[in-house]
Amino acid sequence: IKTGKLQESWRNVLEHNLFESVATETLAQTLDLSDREARLLSIAAALHDWDKRIIKKGAVSQDDADAQLKSFLDTANIDEPETIVKLTAYTKPGAPHAQIQRGERTTLNEKIVYIVDAMTDEAELVPIPQRMKKSQDSPFGKTLEAKFDATFEREGGFYEFGNKITAGFLADICELLRQRGFDVTPETFHTWLTLQIQNRFSEEKK
Repeated sequence: IKTGKLQESWRNVLEHNLFESVATETLAQTLDLSDREARLLSIAAALHDWDKRIIKKGAVSQDDADAQLKSFLDTANIDEPETIVKLTAYTKPGAPHAQIQRGERTTLNEKIVYIVDAMTDEAELVPIPQRMKKSQDSPFGKTLEAKFDATFEREGGFYEFGNKITAGFLADICELLRQRGFDVTPETFHTWLTLQIQNRFSEEKK
């Protein structure tokens, strides 16, 4: 906070996180997940970028930031802090890449929090290819390529591997939605979820 107001960069992070919180909770409820899972996803999404500015500046390591988040959740008496920290960690650059490279299974909740983050541009859902291209073309994207391309060279590099992961996760989520009677494809998912959010707010206003 500066002179009584949120600095613009932090205001953008706040709006982005709150939007993702609503989007993940809406998707979780639509997929008939339990109230507990929807709550955990919503909290994780609301906090997933809290450390973005300080990490970029090199003020703390990711491990230290995760420890600070867990400490905050403990102090606030939030249930299941370890689960929330783990979900926020899955949105960090290279996290799903490394987990899949190790041959570990990805949970549905991890797929949800990752996919919503992958297609959220500020406070709007956009097609994933559009969002990924914007990220790749940014200075931070170039930094990620320099940092991770060698690690994921076998899979085609950081962004190529990321595109494959995202496509697979999104296809899995769309299949679950179709099983529940929703007419949604990977190409229409962002507009479909936007409509679900709008319908939710319309119902809550009644």
